[in-house]
Amino acid sequence: MGPAKFAQDYRIFWKCAENKTCYSIVARNPARISYLVGCLQVYGYMKPTDPASILNFELPRNRLLRGLPRTELVRLLRNVEPVSLVQNDVLYERGARIRYVFFLEQSVVSLLATLSDGTNVEVAVLGSRGFLGVPLALGGQSSQHMAIVQIAGNALRMKAETFLTEFERGGIFRKLLLNYSQSLILTISETAVCNDRHPLDKRLARLLLTIHDEFGSAEFPTTDQFLSGTLIAAPAEIANAAALFHRDRLIDYTGGTVRILDRRGLEANACQCYRKLNRACDSVLIQ
Repeated sequence: MGPAKFAQDYRIFWKCAENKTCYSIVARNPARISYLVGCLQVYGYMKPTDPASILNFELPRNRLLRGLPRTELVRLLRNVEPVSLVQNDVLYERGARIRYVFFLEQSVVSLLATLSDGTNVEVAVLGSRGFLGVPLALGGQSSQHMAIVQIAGNALRMKAETFLTEFERGGIFRKLLLNYSQSLILTISETAVCNDRHPLDKRLARLLLTIHDEFGSAEFPTTDQFLSGTLIAAPAEIANAAALFHRDRLIDYTGGTVRILDRRGLEANACQCYRKLNRACDSVLIQ
């Protein structure tokens, strides 16, 4: 179990993982897999209780998790569970204690602020580029916003206590989460200004591009009602603005599904807020 041999096998394993293939494709011999598991345990990258199947995983779709060093990622993946998110599920109630953190894979969650008259207004769209549970990273225990699933899909869920333990370890995990938290705060404040100042068509283009980025697909389900609540506009106004994009062949919007046909054209129609917020989100992974 020499260090040089271990390092060679370890590099091969992670090269396979990055290409979304399992280690056993390269090391088809079960004895070599057992050998690698033993190495990982000796060097502290796996627990003796971990099954060998932990090696056969694909990298998460969540961009924050993908940005972690492999040693941190393996440790974290032991402490998450995959869950399916159903549309309109409420993940956080406003003011309620946070019990779980969610690393979204291919799903979209809206953060809603409640106005004095009881109206819920969307302040941010979260997806695979971030995580749900920012208040914990900032020292809080409860959510100031309601979090509701807008597009059903998958996520990785971690208990709040485990999250705080991992966060206190420091490292790249902590840095990425703090970077993202700062980006989310900017998004919330910028969205409020955008909804107050910019024309509806510009805001609609920004929102559609953001959903594309967060969901990871140019085709996604949505409704005039959802877009109306997000952009603070009447459903009829949303339908008219979307019809113009449809006419110009920027999007196809039929049967409750949006398909982006011309992303560059949509970007040209978006307000400056999209580019500003997109740069802020991209900067999260800059070390």
